[in-house]
Amino acid sequence: MKKFIAIILAVFFIIPLVACNGKDEEKTEDNNSSSVSDSIDYDLSKLSTTMAYSQVVEMTNNSSKYLGKRVKITGTFIVEETPQRNYYSCLINDQTACCGVGFEFVLKDTSKSYPDDYPQSNGEITVEGIFNRYSEGENTYYELIDAVLL
Repeated sequence: MKKFIAIILAVFFIIPLVACNGKDEEKTEDNNSSSVSDSIDYDLSKLSTTMAYSQVVEMTNNSSKYLGKRVKITGTFIVEETPQRNYYSCLINDQTACCGVGFEFVLKDTSKSYPDDYPQSNGEITVEGIFNRYSEGENTYYELIDAVLL
């Protein structure tokens, strides 16, 4: 009798697990097939400042892994005006606010001009773009190209 009860209980526990497992796989397949090429690969805007800071450091240290990926980031808008061009950046401070990392960005809409079409300097922004690496002289820099301000 104990064996019979054990078998019945096992069947009641196994059937729901198998049924749920199949549905989860279907959902995953559906989600993957409906994803579009413009989806965000790395959404740093949802991370805490500590985690976002760490992710930016990871991306710059291992940049080849992230090149061409779509990234969304929230931080402080910084602009550096030079005679050659303006550099626009989204900066994330670490927890103590002593150090900052981030990415430059180049807007997809090239008709926008600074300062009229840009946020206020030192204000919070969210920007989304494609991770890219470039060099000026002997220095390597990281930027988000084809970027949009959200």
